[in-house]
Amino acid sequence: MSLSIYTWALLLRVRLQVGLRDFLRPLIVKFNGDLSTAVAEQPSQQPRVFDLTQNYPNPFNPETRIKFQVPSTSVVHLEVLNLMNQHIATLFEGKRPAGGYEITWDGRNESGQPVPSGIYLLVMKAGAFTRTRKMIQAR
Repeated sequence: MSLSIYTWALLLRVRLQVGLRDFLRPLIVKFNGDLSTAVAEQPSQQPRVFDLTQNYPNPFNPETRIKFQVPSTSVVHLEVLNLMNQHIATLFEGKRPAGGYEITWDGRNESGQPVPSGIYLLVMKAGAFTRTRKMIQAR
């Protein structure tokens, strides 16, 4: 019997990088006959939990990247506060479908003025989920 009359499914473990975390996820490879015709099918990349990863780079100058994820369509509020809990900037406010997102903050306040060096709080709120991360602006 030749392999070409059978369909094989191999379950492999692959490393996917999501944000700054590594996860092992199954990768299903189906082939009919020769491995040169294999087709990889990756499982859904939809997040299972809310998350706000640490900004990168941190400390930053002049800008930093922020990644967050939502497991279902949610109203997301992402803002920057100073250590006295005063509002500095709203980075995002609105509804987002399930998925992972990345935004960049250029270190400016609501008026477009550069913020001074210091420690800032990044706050994400989505439904009952709230997460805070510290960011350091180094000018």
